[in-house]
Amino acid sequence: MTTTTAYAGFQRLATNLLQRKGKTVTLRREVPAYFNPVTQDTVPAAVQNYVASAVFLAPGPSARFRLGTLERQAEWRLLVAGQGVPFALSPNDRVVDGETVYAVLQVDTVAPDGAAILYDALVRA
Repeated sequence: MTTTTAYAGFQRLATNLLQRKGKTVTLRREVPAYFNPVTQDTVPAAVQNYVASAVFLAPGPSARFRLGTLERQAEWRLLVAGQGVPFALSPNDRVVDGETVYAVLQVDTVAPDGAAILYDALVRA
């Protein structure tokens, strides 16, 4: 059994817990247009959307001091299940929850041996 296979159970557990206790959000990655010098073509911009299970958590009062200012009240901690997500969540991605679009500011990935179990992100509306 490989190490990645050993963590598959943890991936399923995290996904099941977030599905039961959380909500469905859309992870959005915008890929800008770029020029391919080999083919001499411009590749058009694209938007990748993926539906994932997640839980929003208030950062708590200590986070206001950690972040340095009191004006950042629209920031949330977001836990996203890593199982089946086709791309690693990163800054500059967006999270869509209903009509609200959140910018991803920072991401910590729980990924022993490369198997993404959970993304722990700081997001701002």
